[in-house]
Amino acid sequence: MRTAVGLEWIYDLGDTNKGIGTGSDQLGPLAGVAFANSKTGLTLIPLIQHFESYNGDADISQTAIRLIALQPFGEGWWVKADLKTPYDWENNAWPASAEVQVGKNLNDKVAMYADVLLGLGDDRAFEQGVGVGVRFKY
Repeated sequence: MRTAVGLEWIYDLGDTNKGIGTGSDQLGPLAGVAFANSKTGLTLIPLIQHFESYNGDADISQTAIRLIALQPFGEGWWVKADLKTPYDWENNAWPASAEVQVGKNLNDKVAMYADVLLGLGDDRAFEQGVGVGVRFKY
């Protein structure tokens, strides 16, 4: 078991109608624990995270309970499942979502990934989506 502590930075790309923005720039500090299975490589990470906007038109203040599962495979490849259940303090809602990522570690510091997202429940913020990203490890 290891402690998981981090910070997610969300930069608004400015067009929520096209699905490439959130309406604000946000910071999301997080803390949890990581349970790793040394035989299979599977890691489960239950955590809590708070998202707060600091710039933009949308006021974001959400506290999320998350469960992340990471499974490496092949040469530097991995798959990640992420169930996110946030409470939206601005709108008194629970806009839950699920995400599946497939990624590749390019080196010790940089990874690229593609993901599929699905909004869950009556308060969902979106129906579905796809994305690509770059992850910097430090």
